Amino acid sequence: VEPTDSPTACNECSNDRTPWMKDNEVECYTYERLNKKCKNNGSWTNNNYCQLSCFENGVGYEGDNCCVSPPTNPPTNPPVSPTDCTECTNATTPWMRRNDINCDTFQKLNQKCKNNAV
Repeated sequence: VEPTDSPTACNECSNDRTPWMKDNEVECYTYERLNKKCKNNGSWTNNNYCQLSCFENGVGYEGDNCCVSPPTNPPTNPPVSPTDCTECTNATTPWMRRNDINCDTFQKLNQKCKNNAV
């Protein structure tokens, strides 16, 4: 008798965002509250929101064995030609430093950068 599933078989998992995340341009793989949502929230569990990111962060849904792959909802930015490049830094503002926030963890960075360009 041959086994039907290998013990190491994995499933492709989605990174479907909640309506709120879509409205606020928040991605699963950068969302800071996954540990409070995912398998710990009934609405998230019923909809498998951020399934792959939940799995990768140790709060996956019961029975999930996701294949680890790049995010399925990466930010979509148009390619920049070398002549359009501007050297950038991840310098934090005084408010960010006081609140122990950096550019990698600030949820609304894309809104601030677009709206507060120097």
